[in-house]
Amino acid sequence: MDQQETSEQPVSEPVNEPAAPTTPEPKNEAPTAQPKTKQSLNPAVRQGILAGLALLLLLIVIVVGNINATREREAALARGVDALSESVKPLLLARDPEKATQVLTAIAQAGKFKSMTLVDRDGTVLAATDRTRQGKKFSGILKGASPSKVITEEGVKLVRRPIFLGENNLFGGLEVVPD
Repeated sequence: MDQQETSEQPVSEPVNEPAAPTTPEPKNEAPTAQPKTKQSLNPAVRQGILAGLALLLLLIVIVVGNINATREREAALARGVDALSESVKPLLLARDPEKATQVLTAIAQAGKFKSMTLVDRDGTVLAATDRTRQGKKFSGILKGASPSKVITEEGVKLVRRPIFLGENNLFGGLEVVPD
């Protein structure tokens, strides 16, 4: 026999060892940056934002204040027209257009009203600061609210108030247009 055959070394078979965890090889990427931390705003920017918010808040306060002031002025005007409607009852009873016109003109000037109109129960103008309305019919004045309310008609704010003699006896009406 051949010695070469007998001196053959046994072939070793690979042993199954557990595979070591592999890490992916870096791919020519830029180095990763540190995680971003919160940075505070520049103090000048922060002051600008706070100033803007303060101005916005001030503007809101002014607008709301103006709305409330307008509402209060309208309520005061309505209460004034309620009182005026009671004070002009004698003018309706007297049915003297000249005297009623003089009184309405004086009240309008003192109260700074643009116009005032007094109508009888049919809606016919008995007296008005605008003499072109004298004798014409304005039945819409009789349909005012009691107590008075400020309304807007054709872009003009006005107050209409029916005048009652007694509880439910419609006797006339008053219309006031403020300046």
